Amino acid sequence: MEEEEEAQSASSELSKRFVEKDSIMEVNVLQETKRFLSAGGTPQGVVQLLSDNYVGYAQMCNLLGDWLERSGMPADVVSAMMKDHLKSIILEKFDPIQADTIFGEMQNAPEWLDVMIEHYEWRSLIYQLSEVHPNCLMLNFAIQRISDAGHQTEIASLATASTNFSVFNKVLMHALRQMLHHNEYDLQEALPSFKKLCCHSQHTYLYTQAVLTSLVKETNGYNLKRIVQELEKATLEHGQVSRKISLLLSEIWRYPNVAAAISSILSAGATSPGDVIKLHKEYSKPEPPPVEYLRNRGYASRRSQCNDEGSSQVNHPRKI
Repeated sequence: MEEEEEAQSASSELSKRFVEKDSIMEVNVLQETKRFLSAGGTPQGVVQLLSDNYVGYAQMCNLLGDWLERSGMPADVVSAMMKDHLKSIILEKFDPIQADTIFGEMQNAPEWLDVMIEHYEWRSLIYQLSEVHPNCLMLNFAIQRISDAGHQTEIASLATASTNFSVFNKVLMHALRQMLHHNEYDLQEALPSFKKLCCHSQHTYLYTQAVLTSLVKETNGYNLKRIVQELEKATLEHGQVSRKISLLLSEIWRYPNVAAAISSILSAGATSPGDVIKLHKEYSKPEPPPVEYLRNRGYASRRSQCNDEGSSQVNHPRKI
C-alpha cells in the first residue's frame, strides 16, 4: 500500500514538471521520463504531456536569427547578440541548488560542459557565475575542468581558484613560470593579480610563501626572493604576522639569538642596544649565520634609517 502511494506521489510530481513549457528541452528529461514510467506512468501519457506543452522557444530564436541575417545583419553580429541576451538571462535566473541537484543525478560529466569550455564566451559566463555562487558544486567542477584544459591565466583572478586547492596549485605554478620570464615592466603588470590570488586567505598565503621559500633555495632560485618580499609587503597592512611567517620559513629558528633580536626589532619598530649586541656577537663568530637574515626588508629599512641618522645615536632606542 505504501509503495503504491509513493509511486503515485512520484508520478504526480513528475507530471507537474512535464506540464511546464518546453519541458522536453530540459537536460534531465530522459532520466525523469524513466522515473515516470517506473512510477506507473504510461508511454502514451508521457508523450502526450511533453508534446502538449512544447512551445519551441529555442526554435523561435533560431528562426528570428535567420530572419535578421536575411534582412542584411551580419551573422556574427546576430550570433553575438543572441549569446549576450542568453548570458544575461542565465545570470539572472541561475539557481545553484537546482544546478547541483541536476549535476548530482548525472553519472558522468555532461558533454555540453566540455563544449562550453572550448569557447571563451561561455567560459567567461562560468567565471561570472562562480564569483556570484562560490559554493555551487557544479560551477566548482566546471572551474576544475577549465583548469585541466590549460586556461590557468584566465582563472587566476577568480576567488574560486583560491578555494579549490587543485585548481589553485595549477594556477600558482603557471603564474610562477610566467613571472620568471617577465622583465621589470611585465612583472609590475602581473603582480597585482598574483597578489590577489595568493593573498585570498591565510592558507593560500602560507602555502605560496612555503613553496617560494623552498624554490629560492634551488639553483638560480634567488630571483624568486623579490616575489616573496612583494607578497609580504602586500599583507603588512593586516599586521606583522606575515613577517613572522617569513622568518619562520627561512629557518631562522636554528639561530635563536638572531631570531630573537630581529623579531624584537620588527615588533617594536625600534633598534635597541641589546638587539644590536646580540646580532654583532652572532655574526662575529667563526661560523656566522647566513647573511640573508639581515636582508629582511623590515630589518634592513630600520638599519638603513639608523645609519642615516648617525652612528652616534645607535645606542638610543628610536621609533622608525
